[in-house]
Amino acid sequence: IKQYANQFPEKTAVVCGKEVINYKKLLLETNRIVDWIQSISDSPCQPIGSLLPNSIEAVLILLACEASGHPCVLFSMNMSENEIIHRASVLGLKHIFFQKDFESVRISKEINFQERKLYYAELHITQPSFVDKHDFICQFTSGTNQAVKAAVRTKEGVYHEIEELKDIFEVRSNDIFLTLPPVCHSYGLVGGTLLPLYSGSTVIFMEDFIPRDALKIIMKEQVSI
Repeated sequence: IKQYANQFPEKTAVVCGKEVINYKKLLLETNRIVDWIQSISDSPCQPIGSLLPNSIEAVLILLACEASGHPCVLFSMNMSENEIIHRASVLGLKHIFFQKDFESVRISKEINFQERKLYYAELHITQPSFVDKHDFICQFTSGTNQAVKAAVRTKEGVYHEIEELKDIFEVRSNDIFLTLPPVCHSYGLVGGTLLPLYSGSTVIFMEDFIPRDALKIIMKEQVSI
């Protein structure tokens, strides 16, 4: 991201609804969150939770975790509060960013990064985390037998997949992506979010998937992928 912020700082990086952020601002806001994450974590590779819909905020948390070396645990917006607390306890996750309050957290506060607002909670979790410095993201999957699993992916594995997808789709910096799956989903995360941003492209998120609106965006924005 730093490379593209220096090469074309004013180029649009992410579009979500009426909000647009360019690569320069994306890097600046990511760095602010990196500083915050480093201030709250009590170990170098402590996981950070993200309970956010497809949004610029979700991208910022993801990039800040990657930049600070803290694995990012991605929760689905469809999960109940009990599911989230249980899975956080299994992973030893103490810190989570979200957009709405939960009642069963020990500390919950509103954080303002200039005009951007996020909620942060410190969970009362005593279980030690099993992730290490090589891990990048943790996603939950039902797998083939419908049993919930936590899939931890390393930075090397994710970067390798991004490079493979770049070749397969012949991604260029002037491509415009339209991402429909949620960021917590493997397709929405790697192919729909990291691939365009690590290629200097533009990614558009839809807040709600409505087929007719998606077609309008594809035509208006000249979406290529």
